[in-house]
Amino acid sequence: LAVGLFFGRRRAVRELVLEHPLAVELAGRVAGCLLVDGVAPVGADGVHVGQDDVDVAHCRELLGPNAIIGLSTHSTEEFTQGLRTDATYLSAGPIVATPTKPGRAPTGISYALECQTRSDRPVFVTGGVDDSNIFDLAVAGLQNFVVVRALTEASDPEAVAHRITEELTRVFGS
Repeated sequence: LAVGLFFGRRRAVRELVLEHPLAVELAGRVAGCLLVDGVAPVGADGVHVGQDDVDVAHCRELLGPNAIIGLSTHSTEEFTQGLRTDATYLSAGPIVATPTKPGRAPTGISYALECQTRSDRPVFVTGGVDDSNIFDLAVAGLQNFVVVRALTEASDPEAVAHRITEELTRVFGS
């Protein structure tokens, strides 16, 4: 959702969030704009910020000790710095090139595995995770996944979500 559209629909977003018992996070520029403006996200459980967004300490200060705060990392150096923050979880990726981050070099599976091994908190794999590769990623040892385009661009997102669930159940059980 574009920042301008989000601000115009804040009340509707908040009502939707409150009606559904899901953990909801705001990411990227929307989260950053709300935090910079000193506005706690509208009923969200937390935020996910990138390397160029508001820093984790500021997010924690504004949102409190119970907020879920995620931080994107794209290199070993960024991940090491991320471990020094109070982020609830870190993300590692994109593991493959993705059109949502043009020009960002893929990190590969080995980077995500390294991060997961070094981390004292959950690490989520980002970038190109879908129903065609999630089984192999899980078999390789990865445990947490962010799936976006596979669902948002699918003609039948429910079927894709079902296939992803089936693939993860094959690896992790029910």
